Amino acid sequence: MPAIITTLFLLQLCASWHTIGQVGELPSRIDESSGIAFSRRYPDRVYHVNDSGDVGSLFITDRAGKNLREVKIRGFDPVDVEDLGMAPCGDGRSCIVIADVGNNDLDRRAVELIFVEEVDRFPDSVRPLKRVRIRYPGQAYDSESVAVHPDGTILLLTKNSREGTAQLFKLSSGQWSTSDGAVQQLSHAGAIDLKKVFPDVFLLLRSPTSMDISEDGRRLLILTYQDAVEFALDLSKAEVVFNPVRIRLRALQQQEAAAYVPGEHAFVYTTESMLLFRSPLMKVSCAQPGLNR
Repeated sequence: MPAIITTLFLLQLCASWHTIGQVGELPSRIDESSGIAFSRRYPDRVYHVNDSGDVGSLFITDRAGKNLREVKIRGFDPVDVEDLGMAPCGDGRSCIVIADVGNNDLDRRAVELIFVEEVDRFPDSVRPLKRVRIRYPGQAYDSESVAVHPDGTILLLTKNSREGTAQLFKLSSGQWSTSDGAVQQLSHAGAIDLKKVFPDVFLLLRSPTSMDISEDGRRLLILTYQDAVEFALDLSKAEVVFNPVRIRLRALQQQEAAAYVPGEHAFVYTTESMLLFRSPLMKVSCAQPGLNR
């Protein structure tokens, strides 16, 4: 039986990827895109956040990057927002998770996740449904990559060490959903050697910049400054990610946001503004399902 289960997981991976190309562009207000997430309730709705230095806002567009709405998050003064995800947040509700987890100087003892309830019509400003402070065991880390599993588990991936290894941590849904203000400690979930995945890529360019989990919870996508990688994912295993498949990308200037497209084996990635040009929304799709070996 274990062998059969493993095979089912492996079959979810893609052997060959195809860059469809640009499918839209971000408005100039989103000039430091660091996180993107597709709504699973509203088919033509996409959420965005800007990087550090911006006010506490959530941006909403359609899939082409048009029809911009800006929603202020009351009481939220971000330090360094780095990613975005979607989480089930009880009673059939869905939440947007804003990951204020950047820690370039390693001087933040705790970082923060902001939960905003997804609604049909957003007002000009909202209060967070929940704010959860989190910390790593043992030491501080810097991270730009956060993803939410369908069961509510939240994964954080640290930036590379000099050896090229990134550490994966997790926060259970029980921890964040019942948090009463106390700082929640992450659990170590494994290490990812991105040097093995990208042996020909310089250390900085293989640094993870964004992350997402597929709708079925079986695949983990990691974006770097040059390419991406898709892993099989199984939270019940000691090492939760395995069987990496490299995805060669049409690299953008500073690509720091990526998300799976609901209902497709495809993802979209984007970048900060490119000088005088708006940031493109680039789409990549699975061209050949199955294993690449």
